[in-house]
Amino acid sequence: MKRILFLFIAGILFTTIASAQPKTVTDYYLAMPSNLYNFNQVKDKVALIKDRKKNIKIEDIKNGYLRIESNDWEGFGEVALFKKGDGSYIIGQTEVGCGPICTGSVDFWTYQAGTWTNVTKQVLTFSKADLNKIFAERHVEESERAAYFELPRVGRKMKLKLGEGGEGDDVLAEFDWNSVRFVTY
Repeated sequence: MKRILFLFIAGILFTTIASAQPKTVTDYYLAMPSNLYNFNQVKDKVALIKDRKKNIKIEDIKNGYLRIESNDWEGFGEVALFKKGDGSYIIGQTEVGCGPICTGSVDFWTYQAGTWTNVTKQVLTFSKADLNKIFAERHVEESERAAYFELPRVGRKMKLKLGEGGEGDDVLAEFDWNSVRFVTY
């Protein structure tokens, strides 16, 4: 009877710990679904976490920011936390691939009780047409039209940058987090 009670309590504790809400940007990154930042297509959860940890190049817990790089990928990723008005977080996640030029995408997620929900369309109203309009206004040649998003390490402003792949890439647009969504100005 004692053994059954012990196993029952251990099971409850394990379930509670396993489904605990992440607290830091690293916790969120490590809890992400296996289809994100799984460079080596690892199936085992423990191996995936180990693989993800080794790919962290910048870990800024205080500011809620990570930069992810892997030898298996020409480019980088970022994960950043954006605090909502109710105290919960939106998790920003970029993937940037670089070859001769850099291109990338950004997605935004919520995480609640083990469930990831993509909320990109709710928090960022920016379309391909908007991007093409910016390119046209800036007179960017069609063959050079590539861009990527850069999440902020400090502050609330996300940048859309021209994808030339250098540190000083031109900023095409900025998006400010207002605790509900990103707004352009």
